[in-house]
Amino acid sequence: MDLRDTLTLCLNDTPELRPDVGKLKVLIRELSSRQKSLTDRMMLMMEKYTHHLEELVDEKTAQLQVEKMKADKLLYRMLPMKVAEKLKRGEAVIAEWFDDVTIYFSDIVASLTFAQSAVLYRW
Repeated sequence: MDLRDTLTLCLNDTPELRPDVGKLKVLIRELSSRQKSLTDRMMLMMEKYTHHLEELVDEKTAQLQVEKMKADKLLYRMLPMKVAEKLKRGEAVIAEWFDDVTIYFSDIVASLTFAQSAVLYRW
């Protein structure tokens, strides 16, 4: 017998078929002994919720690592490794002088305007 059955018995239209107080105490004790306490049920729900959150954090952390690797790969394609590492550490990057360089602008916002107004240095 569960709680619903007990309530149905108590709400019976025929008073003689309703359980008396003694019988009702026995039924409630039986129900209470079979079910966990409210605190135990809340703790179980909290444990399930915590486990779910840990899974979400692990999943999001893995996704973040993948995106970080993509960003690093792109950064290493655009800049020399030494410069990229300094920028990632938040360090200042000192400009260097090279005798021969080639600069290639491709699909950079406003690069055409910049390239047209740039002054070429020839030594």
